Amino acid sequence: MTDGPAPAERNLPAFDDLPLADTANLREGADLHDAMLALLPLVGIWRGEGEGRASHGDYRFGQQIVVSHDGSDYLNWESRTWRLTDEGAYDGHGLRETGELRTAIASIEQALTAFSDKLGSIQDFALIIEGIAESTNVLAINASIQAARAGNAGKSFSVVAGEIRSLAANSREAAENIKKTIGDITGSMSEILTVSSKGTQLVDSNLKKAQTAQQIFESISDGLRGSTENIGKIAVSASQIGANGKNLRENIDGISRASAKTAERIKAISASIMQRNRQGEQISETSKQLLEMAEGQKTALSQLSVRESGA
Repeated sequence: MTDGPAPAERNLPAFDDLPLADTANLREGADLHDAMLALLPLVGIWRGEGEGRASHGDYRFGQQIVVSHDGSDYLNWESRTWRLTDEGAYDGHGLRETGELRTAIASIEQALTAFSDKLGSIQDFALIIEGIAESTNVLAINASIQAARAGNAGKSFSVVAGEIRSLAANSREAAENIKKTIGDITGSMSEILTVSSKGTQLVDSNLKKAQTAQQIFESISDGLRGSTENIGKIAVSASQIGANGKNLRENIDGISRASAKTAERIKAISASIMQRNRQGEQISETSKQLLEMAEGQKTALSQLSVRESGA
């Protein structure tokens, strides 16, 4: 890509001043270039003259082009984006891990629920032990009463009844401790189940978001597949623009060479007229005007040829 004058300093030929074929080529090239410019803000590809982002006014036909003539810049970007979206659309590793985490949390919840049920059974056993202890205590009291009635013969039996009553009290206390411990464990289990339930909800939410992201990647990938053909057509048209521009420069060079020959002939005529000064001032003045016109045409065409060569 060659450096050229600033956009305001370029005097490109007007469409109406060119032959019909060259005018059609320029119009076709300008239309396609405008179409490519319209794509650039969407894909984020901008190439200014040593700067990051440039305005549309900095890009005109015959000046620096924001993408390469064959469209390779955009095609490379499109290829990279396509590859990344395909990876996002078809890589199910994250979704699989999220699903496995959801299954693990559900298994933990089931295990905790089963354990809580077993704790309930143990609590029932504690109630049974407590009832047995209460009944044993009543029997021990009755035995003590009967031993007291028996007098000295029942003293030993009274001691045994006292021990039984003591064991019943200890059993009742142990049953109460078991009930309290089971109550504490059950409370902790309820808290764990609550946290686990919230974790399940979060995992479900993340799983839905991951599935939505996967669908978005698939949509982007499908859209990029559809744009590939259109970008290929733009690349072909851009190549044709380059060929048409080359033909236009060759035509202008031919016109410049013909104008140079015309200027030389006019110079010869002017010299002959000056030698024949006797033909009058009118002919001399006409020759001078023709010479000035020829010089002006040569200069204008030379400048045009230089500008097109620089483009």
